Amino acid sequence: ALGFLLNGLLMYLITKYSKREFGTYSTLLFAFASYDMFLSALHMFINPKTINVGTTFSAVSYSPIEHRYFSAIFCASFTVSFSIVNIHFLYRYWTVAKPTRLELFKDFRFIIVLLLYIAADELTCYFRYTHLTIPDGTPGARAIRATFTREFNDTIKEGWLIVDYYQDGKLSMLAFAFFASGVGKMLLAAGTAATLAGLTYGKILEARNKSFSFNAIQLAFLKTVIAQSSVPILFVYIPYFVIIFLPLMGWDGSTFAALFPLMTSFFPATDAIVIITMIREYREGAMKMLRCGKASNK
Repeated sequence: ALGFLLNGLLMYLITKYSKREFGTYSTLLFAFASYDMFLSALHMFINPKTINVGTTFSAVSYSPIEHRYFSAIFCASFTVSFSIVNIHFLYRYWTVAKPTRLELFKDFRFIIVLLLYIAADELTCYFRYTHLTIPDGTPGARAIRATFTREFNDTIKEGWLIVDYYQDGKLSMLAFAFFASGVGKMLLAAGTAATLAGLTYGKILEARNKSFSFNAIQLAFLKTVIAQSSVPILFVYIPYFVIIFLPLMGWDGSTFAALFPLMTSFFPATDAIVIITMIREYREGAMKMLRCGKASNK
């Protein structure tokens, strides 16, 4: 609920306090805030649970609708966040390196390409969860279900996404493919972000012919994107890596798995807080609203 409210506030601040110099950037921020609102609503509806037992990882939707597809949609929607951040990095890079290309962000065809890129990324994650996990049928899967019943005094028949790394004493190739594809995707996304950030920073330093204010604004925006990219890393990627890595190594990951849904719930709200605090116009707008609210209560 907090993520929904804070991103609603951010959308209002973007609409009211964005300067003309922001250009299409404010539209991108509005779109990202809208997606974060969707993630907040999805989290509340899906009510995800992640459980690790021994060498088995699992995720499930604890909601009125029990289906593996809903569990997979939740997981895919949160892991796609870095793809959206990378679009943000691309915009920042083009702003300082190839500003004529910024017109593409106003082109309907290019917007469709970006949407297809995000959709392809999400579908890849979705099929990874639906095709590289199992619903039941192994000792690890049965242990997961028994643990859920013991902890929540309830049962879920459908909706399980289970990765049982070792079956009959042997490493499951299906389970290892799940792990390897997840790590590969995270490294690719983070590597792309780091590359674009480095290139953008280099171009800002090279822009001697630009005004001081232009360089200062671009550097401030770059810092904002870097701070924004750290949010999914801290609240999604690192915790996610931990809970799928520990069972592969045979280490206890039950505590980390139990905390993972809470960590992901912080992501949309923290994302909004970072943008509001890092961009001066939005920060001052929020403070102005706060002062007006206090004055009206006196």
